[in-house]
Amino acid sequence: SPMALPQSSIAILLIIPTILGLLAAPSYSRKILSGEKAEPCTPNNVLYTGESLYGGQSLTWESYTFIMQTDCNLVLYEGNGPIWASGSNDLGSGCYVTMQKDGNLVIYSKSGNSVWASQTHQAEGNYVLVLQKDRNVVIYGPSLWATNTDQFSLTSNSTTESGSGMANEGKIAMVTK
Repeated sequence: SPMALPQSSIAILLIIPTILGLLAAPSYSRKILSGEKAEPCTPNNVLYTGESLYGGQSLTWESYTFIMQTDCNLVLYEGNGPIWASGSNDLGSGCYVTMQKDGNLVIYSKSGNSVWASQTHQAEGNYVLVLQKDRNVVIYGPSLWATNTDQFSLTSNSTTESGSGMANEGKIAMVTK
C-alpha cells in the first residue's frame, strides 16, 4: 500500500529552525557538492507564514538588519547603512509587515490598508522569509515534489549545477529555479 503523506506541510516549518539551514545560503547545492556545510538559520533571521514584524521589530544576521521601522518603511541595513528600502515611509501609521499564506510579503497600516507588497502571491501554502548570510532577503515556498522518504525532509529553490535536483545525506528532493 502507498505510504501516507503528512496531513499538513506546516509540520515541516515547525521543525527546529536549524534544520532550515538548507535555505540559508543560495549556493547551498554547490556547497553540498563540494562537501562544505551551509550556515544554519536562526530564530532571528526567519519570518514564517502568518508572522509579522511591527514597528521597531527586525530580523538579524550578523551585521545585517531587516527592520520594520516606525515610519512604515521596511529597510535592510548593513551595519548602520541602508542598502534596500520598501519606500513606504510615511504612507501610514502603526505599520506592520506580514508573511502571508499566499507568499506575498505585505506592509499594512494600523487601519488595515496595504501600503506596500512584494507582489509574490502564489497558491496558498507555507512560506518562509529568510535574511541570508549573503545579505539577500528571500521568500521560499512550498515544495513541488519530494520522495517523502524522510519525515523532516526539505526542498530548496536552489538548483544543482546540472539543474536536476540536489543530494542531501541520501535524500533526493526536486527543486525549482
